[in-house]
Amino acid sequence: MGYELPPEAIVRTVDFYSARSTHGSTLSNVVHSWLEARRDRERSWDYLTLALDSDLGDIPGGSTHEGIHLASMAGSVDMVVRCYTGLEIREDMLWLHPVLPKELAEITFSINYREQPIRLELTPTNLRLHLRAGGATPIRARIEGREATLSPGQTHDFPLGS
Repeated sequence: MGYELPPEAIVRTVDFYSARSTHGSTLSNVVHSWLEARRDRERSWDYLTLALDSDLGDIPGGSTHEGIHLASMAGSVDMVVRCYTGLEIREDMLWLHPVLPKELAEITFSINYREQPIRLELTPTNLRLHLRAGGATPIRARIEGREATLSPGQTHDFPLGS
C-alpha cells in the first residue's frame, strides 16, 4: 500500500502486543515465536518449546486427552522449516536466510520447488542443497545474498557466517 514502516515501529508493535497477550490459545506461543525469531532467537525458541509442550505437557489443563492441538503442531513445524531457515520464494527464486537457534545442531528436510525435489541440510556453519537427478529444469537459489543456479542431480554447499 506504499506506507513507510520503519523497523523500530515493528519492534514497538511487537512489544506492545506481547505485553498484552494472555497466551490463552495454544497458537499464541507459535505466533510469538515467529515474531521474536529475528529479534531474539533465544526468546523465540522458548515460545516454540512452550507451543510443543502444549500437547506433551498438557499445558492447556486437561484438554490433550480430547485430541492434539494440530494447528499448534503445524505452526511449530513451520517455525523450523520456514522461519529458522528463512525460506521464501521471491523474484522467481528460492531464498534462504538461515539463523538456527543454538539448541538445534541441524535441520534436514525435503521440499519440492518448481517440480524439483530438494533435500535441505542446515547446520550453523553450512547449508547444503541437494537436487534429485531427473528431468526438472534448473532452479535459482539465493542464500545470504549469494545466488546460484542448481541443476538436477547437483549438490551445492553454502558456507554460513559464524
